[in-house]
Amino acid sequence: MNQRRLEFYLVGGILCAKIALVFLVVFFLGNSSLLWSGDSLEYIDLGTNLIKGNGFARTIDGVIVPAHDRMPLYPLVVGFLYQLSGFHSFILVALLQAFCAAGIAFFTFRIARFFLSQVVACVIAILVVVEPISALLHLLVFPETLLLFFTSMFCYFLLRYLAEHQNRDLLISLAALLAATYTKPVAMYLLALPIIIFLIFGRARVARLIAVISVLSSIVLLPWVVRNHAMFGIVTLNTFGQKAFCGYQISAVFATAQGFRETSPGVAMIAVREFEEFTALEEQCHRSKLGALTMLVTKYPAAFLRVNTLVALGYLTNDGYINIFQNRVSALTIHHNYLTPAVFAGPDWRTHLIAAFSGLTWLQKIIVVVGRLFWIAVLGFACRGAWVLMRGARLRELAFVLICIIVYFAVLSIVGAAFAAGARYRFQINPFLFIFAAHGILVERERFRKYMLS
Repeated sequence: MNQRRLEFYLVGGILCAKIALVFLVVFFLGNSSLLWSGDSLEYIDLGTNLIKGNGFARTIDGVIVPAHDRMPLYPLVVGFLYQLSGFHSFILVALLQAFCAAGIAFFTFRIARFFLSQVVACVIAILVVVEPISALLHLLVFPETLLLFFTSMFCYFLLRYLAEHQNRDLLISLAALLAATYTKPVAMYLLALPIIIFLIFGRARVARLIAVISVLSSIVLLPWVVRNHAMFGIVTLNTFGQKAFCGYQISAVFATAQGFRETSPGVAMIAVREFEEFTALEEQCHRSKLGALTMLVTKYPAAFLRVNTLVALGYLTNDGYINIFQNRVSALTIHHNYLTPAVFAGPDWRTHLIAAFSGLTWLQKIIVVVGRLFWIAVLGFACRGAWVLMRGARLRELAFVLICIIVYFAVLSIVGAAFAAGARYRFQINPFLFIFAAHGILVERERFRKYMLS
């Protein structure tokens, strides 16, 4: 089939399915089902204040308080659509994200086509948007869908620039990345990715050119930094990353080093405050994240390595269903840590693991086991596919881009969020993991075929 026609059917079919899903969910579960946590209400509040002319601020006990821990693009979009609906519904937000999901599928298909056939690329594009946790995030008032839309757009046009050397593609790529950064600042340091790629592959002249373009592009981010400095005295895009690292990472490492029986974020972050050593560590973290990270590595090297190894395994293999099946009635609340490798950080891991698993119904147990096996397989085949592509000459440069994006988001999520880094954090790299996994499966299938014929 002609690729353009295939893309039309692919994007159109996904868009129609996503729109239908939005109305079905709202019809059967209500408008409030599009809200998952307090974060959703926070984005609505920030956006509403922006639209009303109160500036980027949240409402606390009826008082408008300026904010510096979020980025403005997603709240602005949410606030505008929330007010535009007339009856203050979240449906328009979910519908916009349905279009973004179709866009993610389109860019995933295009990226996959650099490495794979039309049919396989189409399967990957569909899988990216129908995978249960991804499909759920497309519905909810959360910025991840918009972030992945811009990130996948950045990646596609960067790959096309590497393949075709059209300056227009590079400019579109950087524009998409700047939009992603205004959605969540986690994307900011990807501005350095094109420079690193060209330096590694021996194109210093092009790297210098892109460095200049990247610096000029980053000027677009300057107004938000100036605003934060003028209002709060901080020279940064936002402070949410510091809050997460200074809460989740250092409390997890400290709790593990002290042999806490419970190392999950909610409990550990409260218990560690009784220790003067932790208070000193937290104060250092608020002064300098790098200084706090150095203290963690030097004072608690074994605990740091143990925590972050377990977090990495959990991050890359978390199916996300434990959050959905969370049992709020049982004596031991099921947290996603209990059925991920992170449970092994504490000495009572057997008790927690058994209690969490026994708290599920048989159907839930089957879903969790199948989901976990699926993501373990994806990780294994993705490693295989990435290894093969990097050993080849033809697609090495393009594969390196995807590997850099995966490593970048993975490291930030693991170090920044520690045991709280679940399937929602991996959502940003799912398309690239699926692409590598598909290549790995094809490689192993070919090896098996040759083995059977020999």
